[in-house]
Amino acid sequence: MANLLDKASILLTPSDYNNGSILAIKPINGDGDFTFSRNSASTKVNAQGLVDIVSTNLPRIDYTAGCGNWLLEPQSTNLITQSELFSNTSWTKYNTSVSSGFLSPNGTNNAFKIIENTATNLHIFRYQIAFQSNQTYTLSVFIKQNGRSKFALAAGGTSFGLPSFQYRSGEFDLSNGTIDREPTGGSATITSFSNGWYRCTVSFTPLVNATGKFDIYLHDNNGNNNYTGNGVNGLYIYGAQLEKEVSYPTSYIPTSGIISTRVREVVTDSGNASLINSEEGSLYLDIASLANDGTLRSIGLSDGTINNVAYIGFNSTDNQIIAIYKVAGVVTASLSYTVTDVTSFNKICFTFSVNNFYLEINGSTVDSSTSGSVAASSTFTKLNFDIGDSTQKMFCKLNCVAVFKEVLTSQQRASLTTI
Repeated sequence: MANLLDKASILLTPSDYNNGSILAIKPINGDGDFTFSRNSASTKVNAQGLVDIVSTNLPRIDYTAGCGNWLLEPQSTNLITQSELFSNTSWTKYNTSVSSGFLSPNGTNNAFKIIENTATNLHIFRYQIAFQSNQTYTLSVFIKQNGRSKFALAAGGTSFGLPSFQYRSGEFDLSNGTIDREPTGGSATITSFSNGWYRCTVSFTPLVNATGKFDIYLHDNNGNNNYTGNGVNGLYIYGAQLEKEVSYPTSYIPTSGIISTRVREVVTDSGNASLINSEEGSLYLDIASLANDGTLRSIGLSDGTINNVAYIGFNSTDNQIIAIYKVAGVVTASLSYTVTDVTSFNKICFTFSVNNFYLEINGSTVDSSTSGSVAASSTFTKLNFDIGDSTQKMFCKLNCVAVFKEVLTSQQRASLTTI
């Protein structure tokens, strides 16, 4: 496949960047480079597996999955005002206490330890917050076992609309990195980090406004939340986050006394008519969506409008990938395929020429069309991380974008996209 990528006119992989730009491997003269902006600091997981601060307008190559990929995220806010100082009075301790100075996922000794007391009761670590009705929230926190490996991450309120089930609770087992129970009406995730840490999350949607709380319930080794503590065991904790209007956890947003916002990332302005063939060509992506949430996201070739475009996108239909070609505002080819999971990496190739359009995903031709016109020569001038007019902006994890000025053969498409 490496030799095939050598044929690309524009090639972007997780390699090099400057402040305010993402640098393409090809061409080397800079015509394939992207302008990048994010008007706030952010975090990423570095090659050593540690949470790292990234300055304003610096792109991120993230190693959460082990291998580096470009990470592009929408704006999000951490509503917890003390995400790391767990001794602060904003955190309430019920039959628990905390101590500080332990190695955290960012490689410094700023993690805390939650310690159970000896009561025969619930052992809870709590943050009070108000929830709004019909808004999706995602709770996340970094947790490591210290004598206790089982716990629940819960959110609830006094009027959730379901009085018989106050809490939306996900139960986790850190001894094997598994979810023991998904929250009713919500979802949970667990992601492994370095040095025994996990990031655990719960997403949910309150039905009514509620005076709420974010709880960590310690469990004994049998999974009981009401038990006799020993005054020693507990959990290590770092990086608590509560996001609103997000159905999945985004990268960690540190706070220290006030809420904090990570501004969305914007990628623009790659390519020109000499690098893109409007009449025939191929667009290749190795990409994972951040969520399967019905939000339209696209990467494509265009003239800077939505009238003349060739793009690959995540559709509003569950787990569906689409490929669209449009001439003078008219769709001339519309291909689609439903994959197992758009949040996993999929290798996608959209090949186009007059009366020949192919969509290849993960080694197979999944859809095609033998009818349709294409744009005139030199129409396409841009490689966009959107639909062509700055809408349907792509937020994703990205391993590769490649533009070819020729139609790839079926054998080449299969070689390029086989996982």
